[in-house]
Amino acid sequence: MPGGMLMTGSTLAAGIREDFERTYFPEFDGVQEFLTDAMQMDVPFNHRTETFGLHETAPYPERFDEGNETIPMEGTGDKSFTVTVYDYGKRINWRKKDREDNKVGSLTAVAEGLGKHFASLDTRIFFEFVTGSASLLPALANAPDAAALYSATDGDSAARFGRTGGNIYTGTGVATSAAVQTDFLGAIAGMGLFQDIKGQPYWEANVLNEAYTIFFGLANLEVFNQAFKAMTVHSVSTGTDTTDPGTGAGVSNVILATGVQVKIAPTSRITDNDWFIFRGGAPVKPLFMGVRRGLTSAAATEDNSDEARTSGKEYIQWTTRKAFGVNVPFATMKVNN
Repeated sequence: MPGGMLMTGSTLAAGIREDFERTYFPEFDGVQEFLTDAMQMDVPFNHRTETFGLHETAPYPERFDEGNETIPMEGTGDKSFTVTVYDYGKRINWRKKDREDNKVGSLTAVAEGLGKHFASLDTRIFFEFVTGSASLLPALANAPDAAALYSATDGDSAARFGRTGGNIYTGTGVATSAAVQTDFLGAIAGMGLFQDIKGQPYWEANVLNEAYTIFFGLANLEVFNQAFKAMTVHSVSTGTDTTDPGTGAGVSNVILATGVQVKIAPTSRITDNDWFIFRGGAPVKPLFMGVRRGLTSAAATEDNSDEARTSGKEYIQWTTRKAFGVNVPFATMKVNN
């Protein structure tokens, strides 16, 4: 306990909340920074289920020749999709006499641990979408084009974004940094081929002028570090073991030489060799998190609860209401290995 003092009653509950928030808020800020290139955060929700609308691509100008005084006309379509809010929370409870007899251990430590875990909620759900496996969500929502976050085709079975393979790029593995570099350049070139529904390029700017964030499995940390951070990368001599990155002479890192900005984000939440690229600065993030009610707490002690006075059971709890959805995922590509 702070200062070695025993907290009782409402003081105890306030102290646990303080320890929870002391850990939660810095951790939450770290999560926000970690996901900022991939997920739009804190979208306000006013109802349990919100309906979002979006306009499809606006018409492009056309030439009309002398003698034809009718300006070309064209309408534009729209789409809508819904996202539902879910409740998340946790309660820490104990018996008053166990607390008095020091039988519940350090409630401070428990609060700090829960604070870290609460802060990870957005991250955990983000990776549910990325890896395609729902747990905290009952099911993973589709994007407005009726396909999952990563898909070769849209809901009409057409090539997603006009590219064969959609926003999935077939990789060549992660055995060497050269393979990772080749796949990265191929994947961002693939993103550059994305088209809007009018058949025009979605990304007009040079793909090498953008910044990217890459999420990948922690087991591949060494090869990704070499691929994107090492100034010099060893080549592989002909006839040698191609899984050995140090068999040939050193060459300049092609990624650094191009000047493209890459931020790597290793995580144990990805357990295979797939990796995921997000284009930083995109006007529309592929994922978003909505807030119906921010984090709130409630406590029951003998000072404020008939149940606690009668049963001798105390608790403190935290709850929040959030929603998670997929926008049009032009700004991400999965490298499928």
